Amino acid sequence: MPFLFFLFPLTGFYNGIKYFFQSKYRYGLLIFAFWYGYSVFFYSGDIISYRDDFAKVAQYSWGDFNHIIVNSYNDDVKFSKVDPCTYNFKPDIYAVTMGFLVSRFTENPRWFFGIVSVIYVFFMLKFFTESVKFSGFKNSNGWRLFFLGLVFIVPFYVGVSGIRFWPGLFFYGWMLLRYINTGQVKYLFFTAFSPLFHYTFIFPVAVAFVAGFLRINRTFFKILTLMGILYALLSSTTSSLNFIKNALEIFDNDSINNASAAYLTQDETVKATTQVVKTTNWYVTWRVNLLNFFFIAFFLFDFFNFNDWRKTKDNMIFENLYQIFFIITLFTFNLNSMGRFVYVFYFLVLVRLMCLQTVNPSHKLKAWNLMFTPIIALHIFVSLRAGFYTIDPLLLISPSPALLFIHSNISLSEFLVGH
Repeated sequence: MPFLFFLFPLTGFYNGIKYFFQSKYRYGLLIFAFWYGYSVFFYSGDIISYRDDFAKVAQYSWGDFNHIIVNSYNDDVKFSKVDPCTYNFKPDIYAVTMGFLVSRFTENPRWFFGIVSVIYVFFMLKFFTESVKFSGFKNSNGWRLFFLGLVFIVPFYVGVSGIRFWPGLFFYGWMLLRYINTGQVKYLFFTAFSPLFHYTFIFPVAVAFVAGFLRINRTFFKILTLMGILYALLSSTTSSLNFIKNALEIFDNDSINNASAAYLTQDETVKATTQVVKTTNWYVTWRVNLLNFFFIAFFLFDFFNFNDWRKTKDNMIFENLYQIFFIITLFTFNLNSMGRFVYVFYFLVLVRLMCLQTVNPSHKLKAWNLMFTPIIALHIFVSLRAGFYTIDPLLLISPSPALLFIHSNISLSEFLVGH
């Protein structure tokens, strides 16, 4: 069976979802992930940058690599010996480590994309299985809806287009739920490895430790909630989180300023957001807004129990995380890249929804399921449409070994609609 999946990766993808809880079929998803990454169509953005800079990383010696790792947070020293590139420009080490190791045995960047795609999907599957363990929910339709939520709320193609942040997100979520499920503190400490993927995870890690050891006073949380809602309604994208830069100044100041410029500063946030708004179709913007409002509304109905839902057994750590990331969402969802941490809240809401499904009659959640269905359908449409730019049509129609030798000069999007 694995050989069949290797030969025809789309078959492995289909069977991997259909028979997910049989571990042998899960390999089909990982095999598909490799061939998708290996055959990715180089369309635009980070994919192009990583491809072009792979040759630079291939020229590094072990001494160069060690120099980069040791001086990750000191740009002046780091770039005194090596030139800045996509792999080493930010103060984290996952991308440059993977690029360096892969370049030891090949100068073909497609192997890099194939391997990081597998790592991304591996972490995503681990997070999913931990979520199912926590919720106890294996309804044949329910878990598939949750799985679709994971794959398309975080677009499937970010495994190769967002090499640093998104595997870090799923690794963080996996370790967090592993800690909640087992109660073993070591998994809480394992979340501290997520900044190695993307340096900004230092903040969710701090949140995890707070949630692991403190209980939020409910009255205090209600006050924070009202403040957050007011802020979310009144604020605009001119807001800035410069306090994050200040917190990071224990490291090299110039390095942090350079690394955080596109994430935190007011001017860059306004510039980036304005450009996105000008070039984005209305349905793309609305699918994000609808998702935000749906999850925020669901949380408030859940927290205040407006629907008289029967609750699952209370879990202090999960409740703390659920509540803290809700507050973080209210204060950061309209920021530029820093707003990506709302995805942690999205995941927690999806897990919470699965938990409630296990102990409530279906009619009590029917209205929410009906509202969520068109929202996730819109996400699937937009994610597929955007993802088609990264898919080589040969991935879907040819035996995978052919992808080692031939690639299309057009993307699946160009093949289907001409652009």
